[in-house]
Amino acid sequence: MNALFQLLSEQDIPALLELMREFYSSQRLHFDERVAANGIKRKLGKAVIAFAVTVCKQMGIKALRLEVGRENEAAQGLYRACGFAQEPRHLFTKWL
Repeated sequence: MNALFQLLSEQDIPALLELMREFYSSQRLHFDERVAANGIKRKLGKAVIAFAVTVCKQMGIKALRLEVGRENEAAQGLYRACGFAQEPRHLFTKWL
């Protein structure tokens, strides 16, 4: 099964926020767009990743790949804590 991802547009923001509210509610978490505390972010990040893993497994997806900036050590630590391994690859992009 193939999954298709697309870039978020301004028109998608209300729907995305509603999906986030539903997810937070399903996890019995308070939804606040202004959440800034690193500890809370990490907890929520783990819950979001666990949710994505569950959905992908149900869809038959065999692997998840993440893109993260080299300087974003907090996110890299979160991904490692959730079982992701760094791949020995380079990401190439051509902006059009």
